[in-house]
Amino acid sequence: MQRGGVAPTGLESPFGIDELFFSRTDRKGIILSGNDVFVRVSRWSEEELVGSAHNIIRHPDMPRAVFQLLWDNLLAGRPVAAYVKNMARDGAYYWVMATVVPKGDGFLSVRMKPSGPLFAAAQAVYPQILALEHRLEAQGMPRKEVIARSLKALLETLAGAGFPTYPDFMRAALPSEIRARREAMTGAAAPRRTDALGATGAHLDRMFDSVARYEHMHEALATGLSTVQGFAEDIRLGALNALMAATHLEGRATTLGTVADLMGASARDVAADADHLTITAAPTLERLHDLAFRVSLAKIQVDMARFFAEEVASARAADRVSDTHVGDLRGLVDLVGREITGLLEVRAEMERGMRAMRADVLRLVNRLDVLGALDVAGRIEVAGIRGAESVNVLFDRIRTQLGDASARIGVLRDAVMTRDTSVDANTLAGVAERAAHQVAELAAAA
Repeated sequence: MQRGGVAPTGLESPFGIDELFFSRTDRKGIILSGNDVFVRVSRWSEEELVGSAHNIIRHPDMPRAVFQLLWDNLLAGRPVAAYVKNMARDGAYYWVMATVVPKGDGFLSVRMKPSGPLFAAAQAVYPQILALEHRLEAQGMPRKEVIARSLKALLETLAGAGFPTYPDFMRAALPSEIRARREAMTGAAAPRRTDALGATGAHLDRMFDSVARYEHMHEALATGLSTVQGFAEDIRLGALNALMAATHLEGRATTLGTVADLMGASARDVAADADHLTITAAPTLERLHDLAFRVSLAKIQVDMARFFAEEVASARAADRVSDTHVGDLRGLVDLVGREITGLLEVRAEMERGMRAMRADVLRLVNRLDVLGALDVAGRIEVAGIRGAESVNVLFDRIRTQLGDASARIGVLRDAVMTRDTSVDANTLAGVAERAAHQVAELAAAA
């Protein structure tokens, strides 16, 4: 039983895919404010929500481990996103994709209706983690240790699904949810605002269109480097085998052996360059991964600000707008400006890293060109030697490996040569600043 006898009903408290809601809390999680959708979906009155701990909407189906993740990130000053199942006043449930960011002396959470491809995974995993917590509690384990054990199990489950860390998971989940929401809302009426806040949203929409490219670039670089390292070792071993086979041949075997020896040395150079690039590329890979999340975070925040601006406009028309409403809108727009500043800094760092990587990748391309030339020379030598069929098979294998490596390096080259031209940084920063000024004028007139 929950909250004075209210138990989960299994019924849903619905809200639309087009609706967004937020709540603002202090550092202890006490609710300071929220918008009309939050009040409606939670089925508490605004007066009951304000001043209550945010766990007033906590659903007993939620594992404590998830909230531990949220608090660990927030108290460290980091934004976080998570799937959360909440409970309304009457026991109904509602799922959200929640983004929470530090703001001033507290936190601001923006929530949307989840519909992306990773939502089902969360729905499947949470009951398993909750069952583990219940088993450990039944054994008399202290709560702190229960949470530590269940958190470890949750992270291990995510790692098994291809997400080495929780940030890796949320960096994939949030963009996927925003993408799914956009697809579901195709053809729906957008917020009517044509002012600077609307312009900020339009710019971030275009920047969000680049998120899939950031994710592709991250995948190309992360998998490409490790694959090239493997190819280099295979080619080196193939060249070594060709060198050994050449020692048993007559005629032009000496020249063939020299070619194979050069191929082995060149393959070692490729491996060394790939190792070096893997190390130096690590910060850029992190920036790429982070950029997709930061753009997604700014996107949902500006969408929240635009949605709430409509709520405030309606309240003003009905002569029921409050100072809290106007202050919250101003805070949302200020937050959007802060996030835009942060993501533009991350993008600039990523682009600097990409420029530094270009020379290394082009050097790898040249190394493979040298290997290709040596392969051709080896084939010419083999053609003039009687009984060299086994060596020819080795060179066939090397040619296939070189083709695969060249294709992979080509993807790497394309990734690092791509420049993000979706949005001009100065233009985006300028419209965000104008939006903040407009909302400030609204606050002054209230």
